[in-house]
Amino acid sequence: MRRENATIAHSRLMRIAFLTAGGIAPCLSASIGGLIEHYNKIAPDADLMGYLNGYQGLLTGKSYHFPDEVRERAAIFYKFGGSPIGNSRVKLTNVKDCTSRGLVKPGEDPLKVAADRLVTDKVDILHTIGGDDTNTTAADLAAYLHKHNCYHITANNAVHQTILDHMTVPFDVTSQDGVQYTLAFAAIDLSLIRPKYRRT
Repeated sequence: MRRENATIAHSRLMRIAFLTAGGIAPCLSASIGGLIEHYNKIAPDADLMGYLNGYQGLLTGKSYHFPDEVRERAAIFYKFGGSPIGNSRVKLTNVKDCTSRGLVKPGEDPLKVAADRLVTDKVDILHTIGGDDTNTTAADLAAYLHKHNCYHITANNAVHQTILDHMTVPFDVTSQDGVQYTLAFAAIDLSLIRPKYRRT
């Protein structure tokens, strides 16, 4: 893929991450497809990655970087439900659950582990896609990042960390023949927080 004329300027390779969390919803895959197509246009040189299985992947450091052949065929995601990068139900504020599932070590704060991962991975933008719990967990993480804005990481320039929430709102409907369907839609820009990190 030739990536020219990017409209987002950055001093280094921009890294944009996605994660899908909560339950399975029809719009998760389409949201990722739309985001990939969008960034192909406005930031074609950016590295696009997904944390596998939602916040679980953020805690364990498991991720996938979208290669050119996937980015060139991103429209295929519109044809499928669920999530191509997997999802899970994890709340970063539930220390006991995260510890018992082996996602963090005893005594660790999941919020700190997640924040450290974003810094280590040099993520500039994190898109979280899901429902209420996904949104509130993203808000908790954004607040933690903002509160600890003196994080020191090994690089030369300031990092602008952004958490942008996509909220899927599922609801059930029943057709005239008695078949129940679950529908969902995505609302973008529910919160936008830009805490700054000093790099040393």
